Amino acid sequence: MKRIKEIVFLHKSALRFLHVTSIGNQLSIEQIKNREFLKDYFTDTTYSFHTLKEKKLDVAVQHFVESCNLDMIVMVAKNLNFLERILFRLKVEKISYHTSVPFLVIHD
Repeated sequence: MKRIKEIVFLHKSALRFLHVTSIGNQLSIEQIKNREFLKDYFTDTTYSFHTLKEKKLDVAVQHFVESCNLDMIVMVAKNLNFLERILFRLKVEKISYHTSVPFLVIHD
């Protein structure tokens, strides 16, 4: 988180936190605690939280990138299967942010 904060301050950026959920799912207690931690940690930063209801995580990320005109995606690598789907799927050319938006993965 320290590196993310440094990047945000260096470039005077805003953060957009995305939670992707299946229809009808609510945040777990752990996710609520994580959201509160992020609010406290990034108090000196412009940020917002977003939720997308989508069955496919990679599709949700693509829609979010397109709708928010993002300059960079930062992800904490907890789920290697998700990263493999995003980075190594057969039809990579269909995901436009692969070539237009930097993708920083931070190991948890």
